[in-house]
Amino acid sequence: MVAAPPLYMKSSMLWRMLQLVAVTFVLALAVVAVLWTRCGLRGCPDIAHLGEDNLNGATVIKDRSGNELARIPRCSTSRSRSIP
Repeated sequence: MVAAPPLYMKSSMLWRMLQLVAVTFVLALAVVAVLWTRCGLRGCPDIAHLGEDNLNGATVIKDRSGNELARIPRCSTSRSRSIP
Protein backbone atom coordinates (compact mmCIF):
# COMPACT_ATOMS: atom_id res chain seq x y z
CA MET A 1 0.00 0.00 0.00
CA VAL A 2 1.07 3.54 -0.72
CA ALA A 3 0.63 6.07 2.05
CA ALA A 4 -0.49 9.64 1.50
CA PRO A 5 2.33 12.20 1.31
CA PRO A 6 3.16 13.98 4.55
CA LEU A 7 1.55 17.32 5.32
CA TYR A 8 4.74 19.34 4.74
CA MET A 9 4.97 17.92 1.20
CA LYS A 10 1.35 18.82 0.51
CA SER A 11 1.91 22.39 1.62
CA SER A 12 5.09 22.72 -0.47
CA MET A 13 3.22 21.43 -3.55
CA LEU A 14 0.46 23.95 -2.85
CA TRP A 15 3.05 26.71 -2.44
CA ARG A 16 4.68 25.80 -5.75
CA MET A 17 1.33 25.80 -7.49
CA LEU A 18 0.50 29.23 -6.08
CA GLN A 19 3.89 30.53 -7.21
CA LEU A 20 3.30 29.18 -10.70
CA VAL A 21 -0.14 30.80 -10.88
CA ALA A 22 1.25 34.12 -9.59
CA VAL A 23 4.14 34.15 -12.09
CA THR A 24 1.78 33.26 -14.95
CA PHE A 25 -0.59 36.05 -13.93
CA VAL A 26 2.21 38.64 -13.73
CA LEU A 27 3.58 37.61 -17.13
CA ALA A 28 0.13 37.78 -18.71
CA LEU A 29 -0.41 41.21 -17.15
CA ALA A 30 2.93 42.41 -18.55
CA VAL A 31 2.03 41.18 -22.04
CA VAL A 32 -1.33 42.96 -21.89
CA ALA A 33 0.33 46.18 -20.69
CA VAL A 34 2.87 46.12 -23.54
CA LEU A 35 0.18 45.41 -26.12
CA TRP A 36 -1.99 48.21 -24.69
CA THR A 37 0.78 50.81 -24.92
CA ARG A 38 1.65 49.80 -28.49
CA CYS A 39 -1.96 49.69 -29.78
CA GLY A 40 -2.00 45.92 -30.11
CA LEU A 41 -0.06 43.85 -32.61
CA ARG A 42 -0.65 46.06 -35.67
CA GLY A 43 0.45 49.31 -34.04
CA CYS A 44 -1.22 52.68 -33.68
CA PRO A 45 -2.85 54.33 -36.71
CA ASP A 46 -0.96 57.02 -38.61
CA ILE A 47 -2.14 60.45 -37.48
CA ALA A 48 -1.66 61.95 -40.96
CA HIS A 49 -3.99 59.32 -42.38
CA LEU A 50 -6.63 60.06 -39.76
CA GLY A 51 -6.79 63.69 -40.92
CA GLU A 52 -7.45 62.58 -44.51
CA ASP A 53 -10.69 60.90 -43.51
CA ASN A 54 -12.38 64.20 -42.57
CA LEU A 55 -15.63 64.24 -44.52
CA ASN A 56 -17.07 67.59 -43.47
CA GLY A 57 -17.82 66.23 -40.03
CA ALA A 58 -19.85 63.28 -41.29
CA THR A 59 -19.56 59.98 -39.47
CA VAL A 60 -18.75 57.04 -41.73
CA ILE A 61 -19.62 53.51 -40.66
CA LYS A 62 -17.40 50.85 -42.21
CA ASP A 63 -17.36 47.09 -42.04
CA ARG A 64 -14.28 45.12 -40.98
CA SER A 65 -12.80 45.10 -44.48
CA GLY A 66 -13.08 48.90 -44.80
CA ASN A 67 -16.08 49.12 -47.11
CA GLU A 68 -18.42 52.02 -46.37
CA LEU A 69 -21.79 50.91 -45.01
CA ALA A 70 -23.41 54.23 -44.10
CA ARG A 71 -22.66 57.93 -43.70
CA ILE A 72 -24.33 59.91 -40.93
CA PRO A 73 -24.27 63.67 -41.61
CA ARG A 74 -23.80 66.26 -38.88
CA CYS A 75 -26.91 67.48 -37.14
CA SER A 76 -27.89 70.96 -38.18
CA THR A 77 -29.02 73.11 -35.30
CA SER A 78 -31.01 76.26 -35.69
CA ARG A 79 -30.14 79.31 -33.68
CA SER A 80 -32.77 81.25 -31.82
CA ARG A 81 -31.87 84.37 -33.84
CA SER A 82 -33.02 82.75 -37.07
CA ILE A 83 -36.45 81.88 -35.65
CA PRO A 84 -38.95 84.76 -36.11
